[in-house]
Amino acid sequence: MIVSKIKIKGKKLYLLAATVIIGLVIQSCFEQPVIVEMPASVKAGENFTIKVKTSLLEVTAPKAGQPRMIIGFLAPKAWDIRKNAVITYESDYDGLGVTQTMTIVPDDQRATVGAEFVDEYANLSWPEVMLKRSGLGGNLKPDVEWVAFWSKPYTVFKGMISNPINVTINVKAGPQNTLVKLGVVVSLTLNTITDGNVNPYKNVFSECFEVTNGTRPLVDFCNPQLTATVPIQGTADDVITIDYDLNIRPVPQLIGTNVYLNARAVTVDDVRINSTSRPLFTRFTDKTGRIEFWPRQLFKLGKGTQLSHIEYFLTNAATATPGEPAVGPNPNDLTEPFFYKIGCE
Repeated sequence: MIVSKIKIKGKKLYLLAATVIIGLVIQSCFEQPVIVEMPASVKAGENFTIKVKTSLLEVTAPKAGQPRMIIGFLAPKAWDIRKNAVITYESDYDGLGVTQTMTIVPDDQRATVGAEFVDEYANLSWPEVMLKRSGLGGNLKPDVEWVAFWSKPYTVFKGMISNPINVTINVKAGPQNTLVKLGVVVSLTLNTITDGNVNPYKNVFSECFEVTNGTRPLVDFCNPQLTATVPIQGTADDVITIDYDLNIRPVPQLIGTNVYLNARAVTVDDVRINSTSRPLFTRFTDKTGRIEFWPRQLFKLGKGTQLSHIEYFLTNAATATPGEPAVGPNPNDLTEPFFYKIGCE
């Protein structure tokens, strides 16, 4: 294991980045830590910058082919990284020492692997290798993806010295409020396969990165959900069940006390309808409970009223009370409600 560093708002976070060996026709090692500098949060739709710094040591000319540096970036699929990210790099590795732009690895490009890894990684693209080797980086939902970028082929080599590599990832955040762990892979590749050589590979992941001031509902890849609903998506005429579990995220104000549902319905015309009462959850333990309700009855909906979704909080107050806890999905934003989609897919 190699200790890698992530620096967020002046603080360096030390993460363990697995050094994975995939065969390559070049002798080289990323022996220096991968240092990633990035903000802790950004506003929706804004561009932000991630800086990656490392060094490539003991470079010798390859026996065949021309290697390229590989950068993989893990982000939500909704961000459309292929269109909304630009990656540049500076390195003396190729003898040029100028800023160059990386391009997306073609979809039909297979990752180069050595003989000892053919059975496991043969015929996989670079994003497929990253997903198999590095996974989702601790994200709890599958709606994230690896996108692989590569440099121009290196034609000049400086052997047996440390060659700093500085990579800049400029990316546009998506439009929706999000909590996600972003990931970076640093590696090398060649266009041919030759036995007996190794390819250095490192991955590092951020802590939970937040996108704010965007559209709702919150997309939370980081945290187990405090509530669960049945059905997952329903209609105004379904009986909806909500379970809460404070073992997942302890909320002291709600432990061992009555818990109520503070909900409002939102119509397809964006009209908000508050519930006429706050139903009481049936408490199973000090930290768990359940409620069942019929939206049409709870919100006293007219026959032709069509709902878009339901927004709700958990609270310990049976009626509106100043200073009462409004517990939603995001502990960093107390104005963010839980979101229940109405409609059939």
